[in-house]
Amino acid sequence: MGGLCPEDLRARADTERWMDWATAQVQPVMTPVFWNLIRTSTKKRNHVAVAENTVATNRTMEVLDWGLARRLYLGGSALTIGDIVAGVWVHRWYALPIERPNLPRVRAYYERLQEHPAYRLHVSQPLW
Repeated sequence: MGGLCPEDLRARADTERWMDWATAQVQPVMTPVFWNLIRTSTKKRNHVAVAENTVATNRTMEVLDWGLARRLYLGGSALTIGDIVAGVWVHRWYALPIERPNLPRVRAYYERLQEHPAYRLHVSQPLW
């Protein structure tokens, strides 16, 4: 299957679950924050949408913090494709000019992701 897709079926299921989580839970609430704060002129920003979606985005990151309680990566002890998908959103969350809760496991996870040269090269770059 390759190095990023776990052979162990439970780890693979976890990886795929976290990929679905990133797509279905994080993307819909973080995108309005990103578009309003980064891609929309100051005069046209929807500040209510930013505020509401920032709260929702922070809640999704609290779920990630919970999910990382007993593991280094989303599929277990090694980097998987699920970490690539989720890691993009984690980077965006830290790059956005918003208030966010202190989530130590998410912070440590983000720092671990940045130890991977490919993540630094392709993901951990300025968004604008």
